[in-house]
Amino acid sequence: MKAPSNAKFMSKILLLKTFSNVANRLKPKHWVGLTFCLVILIYSTYQMYDIASGPKLTIKSPTPNTAVSSPLVEVTGQAKRISRIYLNDNQIFTDESGQFKEKLLLAPGYTIIKLKVQDRFGRQVEQRFGLVY
Repeated sequence: MKAPSNAKFMSKILLLKTFSNVANRLKPKHWVGLTFCLVILIYSTYQMYDIASGPKLTIKSPTPNTAVSSPLVEVTGQAKRISRIYLNDNQIFTDESGQFKEKLLLAPGYTIIKLKVQDRFGRQVEQRFGLVY
C-alpha cells in the first residue's frame, strides 16, 4: 500500500486547520443564523418536491380490464397535487384528502374509461382502462 504523498497530506491538514479557525471565530449568534438558514434550505427543498414531481393518480376500483356484473360501477381512487380531475372528459371533484368517488353507467360490451388529472402548471397524467359488462 502506498503512503499518501506529503503534499496531499499537508493540504488536508491545512484545510482542517482553516475550518477549525473559522468555526472557532464564529459567535453563537452566527451559529444560530447558519442553523436557521440550513433549516430554511431543507424545508424549501422538501416543498419543491411537490412542485417538481407533478400530479399523481391512483385508481382503487374497479380493477382495470376486468368484467363486471352490474352496469353501474363506482370509480374510486386518489389524486395528489392536482387542480382538476376529469372522468371521461367530465370534471369531477375530490375531497380534502384527494379521494374521489364517481358512479358511472356502462353500456353493454367493452367500455373504455379515461381518467385525467392536471396540476396548476398544466402538467397532465392520463390513465385509460377498459371494463366489460
